[in-house]
Amino acid sequence: MDFEDADYFVLKNRRIHRGASVVFALLIAAAFLFCPNGSAPKSVGSLIFPLASIWFADELSDHTGDSSGWLGSRLRAVAFRWAGWFGLAAFAFLAGSRFWA
Repeated sequence: MDFEDADYFVLKNRRIHRGASVVFALLIAAAFLFCPNGSAPKSVGSLIFPLASIWFADELSDHTGDSSGWLGSRLRAVAFRWAGWFGLAAFAFLAGSRFWA
């Protein structure tokens, strides 16, 4: 996606998602590392995949194949971004469940 011609709302929306995802990922990583049941560096490392789908959703949607399908480039970017948020939510649930177990 060419961001030189993008409107302010698209760039602002992207910046908000990126900032919020980093904050949540750091909180989840801290919960995994300092949980009472031991550390889990592999779990912290797996946070890279949801973060990548949030940060680079527009780039991923441009490289997914032909653009003549029923899902346009902009909707594919939204789908990638929400899949990343779902992944972060799943990791947050797993990190939180270690404290309650």
